[in-house]
Amino acid sequence: MMKEAVFLFIFLYAGSVAAEQFVEVAEASGISFVHRTGARGNWHYLETMGSGCAVFDADGDGDLDLYFVNGEHGQAGGENALYRNDGEFRFSAVPGAPGVGYGMGCTVGDYDNDGDLDLYTTGYDANVLYQNDGRGGFAKKKAGVGGGGWSAGATFFDADGDGDLDLYVVRYLTYDVKTEPNCERVGIRTYCDPGYFEGAPDLLYRNEGDGLFTDVSFEAGVADSSGKGLGVVSLDYDGDGDTDLYVANDTTPNFLYRNVGGRFENVGIEAGVAFNAQGRTQAGMGVDVGKNNMGGGGGG
Repeated sequence: MMKEAVFLFIFLYAGSVAAEQFVEVAEASGISFVHRTGARGNWHYLETMGSGCAVFDADGDGDLDLYFVNGEHGQAGGENALYRNDGEFRFSAVPGAPGVGYGMGCTVGDYDNDGDLDLYTTGYDANVLYQNDGRGGFAKKKAGVGGGGWSAGATFFDADGDGDLDLYVVRYLTYDVKTEPNCERVGIRTYCDPGYFEGAPDLLYRNEGDGLFTDVSFEAGVADSSGKGLGVVSLDYDGDGDTDLYVANDTTPNFLYRNVGGRFENVGIEAGVAFNAQGRTQAGMGVDVGKNNMGGGGGG
C-alpha cells in the first residue's frame, strides 16, 4: 500500500552550507550572469536581497531556457539575462532580455491562453508583465498588474476555477529607500533588519480573459498587511480540486490560504505551518512543495 504525503519546504537563512553535491559548470555552459546589488555605501536594506530566476521553455523549441533577475539596473552589468538552451548543456545569451527597475523575482505562465509561456517580473516599485510572441520575444504589456511597493515572489494559478491564470504577488515590506532609518550596531552604521519596517499586503489579480486583470486582493481575503512575504507556492493541499496558496514570511507567521470558491482563508496556525516546531516565526525566504510516496504497509 502506498501512502502519499504533501510536504512544504521552507527555505530559511542559515549560517552553514551543505556538503557539495553538484559540479559547477555555469561558465563552461556559457552562463556568465552576475547579480548586482547596487550597493554604493549607503546601507539601503534593499541591497541585502538576492533575486530570483526561472527555468522554462521561452522559445517553444521543447527544451528549457534560463531567465535571471538582476538588482540595480543602473549599475554596469546589472541587466536581467535570458539564456537560450542550445542543447548539450550549452546556453547562449539573448540580447535585450526583459526587465526594468530593481528586480526581485519572476514567474511564468500562459496568462493569455495562446500556448506559450509569458513572463512576470517583480521588484521594488517595478512589476512588469511580458507577453511571449511564441518565439521567445517578450513585449511589455499594461494589463493592470503593475502593483507597487516592494514585491518579491509571485505565482500564476487559477484562483477562481474559470480556466485562465490569475496572478498572486507577494509583497515584503512597507519601504521607501528615500526615508529608511539609519541603523547602527555598537556605534557603527549597518543595514537595518526587517523589524524596523511594517509588513505590506499581498496582491491578487483576477484574469478577466481579455488581456487585462483586476485587483481583487481585499474581496478575496489576502490583503493582510501583517505579513512580510518573500516566497509563495500554489498547491491543492486539501485535495478538494481547487488551488490553495502558501506564503513564506520573514519574521512573521507564514500564511496557508485555503481556497473557498475564489475567496481565501488563512489556516496556517490551525494546519501547523505558521511557525516552526518550537512555535517561533521563521525567516522564510522561499518555499516549494513536493510529494513523498512512502511504500510499505504497517500503521499510520
